[in-house]
Amino acid sequence: MVNLQSEFQIKSNNDVVRIGCISDTHIGASCMNNQALTADLKRMMDMDCRIGINGDIFDAILHSDIKRYNPLAVDPRLHQMQGTPLDNAIKLAYDTFAPFATHIDWIGIGNHEDHVKKRHHICITSILIDRLNQLPGVNIRHGGWCGFWHLMINKQGLRTAFTIYRHHGAGGSAPMTKGLLDTQRMMIWLSNIDCIWIGHKHNRWVSTDIKARYDSNTNKTKMFPVVQMMTGSYLETYGDADTGTAPSYAEAWNLAPQMQGGIILELKQQEMWTKGKKSTRTVCRVIM
Repeated sequence: MVNLQSEFQIKSNNDVVRIGCISDTHIGASCMNNQALTADLKRMMDMDCRIGINGDIFDAILHSDIKRYNPLAVDPRLHQMQGTPLDNAIKLAYDTFAPFATHIDWIGIGNHEDHVKKRHHICITSILIDRLNQLPGVNIRHGGWCGFWHLMINKQGLRTAFTIYRHHGAGGSAPMTKGLLDTQRMMIWLSNIDCIWIGHKHNRWVSTDIKARYDSNTNKTKMFPVVQMMTGSYLETYGDADTGTAPSYAEAWNLAPQMQGGIILELKQQEMWTKGKKSTRTVCRVIM
């Protein structure tokens, strides 16, 4: 399992650490909202976020995929550029992420990239990361399907942590539950985490649960919150019938409209006093 660790220095009580969470950009799809993605990336960079991208960066549905391929569902730019469809999709993704690459910590894979890897024995995510890492000051890691994003905060010698377990996601669209059952199941077998983050189903929501942990050193039970969230896609759920593009997946499957975009987590170290003893914890605020 991939373990990604970053450390941040907080120098004053007013400083915070912000984490930008993005998934399901589906670059190369004709109904992809490139303006919304660029706006999210710019907002995250302006807020000095560390950014993680949780799979399905590419749409990457090729001619050989007889079941899903539709020429109208492909971004017209892929037809206009010289090169193969995959080469052109990687170039589009590079042009999209390059201006923000110094803020990106990792890029993972989803079912769309994995499909290409199985059929064509090539990891287009690795190629994109390698090209972005040629830029000055860029060090993006490959995130795979899932892993822990462990964030250490150090303020004046006091260290606290915030641990995110992230998985691209799996399964059908879950039109009634919106995927909340997925994170509830994960709450059963995951421990010592502060956040569960999935994508894949193209809904955008945040929920918080409380877990209990027994501390044998103090003989007390401690309660701690766990943020559960799903980031949305950047596909237009319902488009203009006059644009000449293919129906989106949502139109074809008769799904409800879905919110687009990523989520920002704002982390701050908070001091607490218990029976005259000072301790610290990391508190999380969600910015939609």
